[in-house]
Amino acid sequence: MKRKFKIETLKRLKNELNELNTGKNGISGEFYIEFSRQRINQWNNLVNEENKIIYNVNSEVLSDWKGK
Repeated sequence: MKRKFKIETLKRLKNELNELNTGKNGISGEFYIEFSRQRINQWNNLVNEENKIIYNVNSEVLSDWKGK
């Protein structure tokens, strides 16, 4: 059984998939933020106070270490 879609429907579906992957809370973005947060937290656990990093995203501190 063949199914025919209108061009508008395909464009809408493509836009929805794009938003899911890369939107504000998209899968790619969430993965990258969590990966970076874990990496920076691991770094902060291994170094001394003066070399620690504070991880900010959209003016929100996401690293476990918030600073001195």
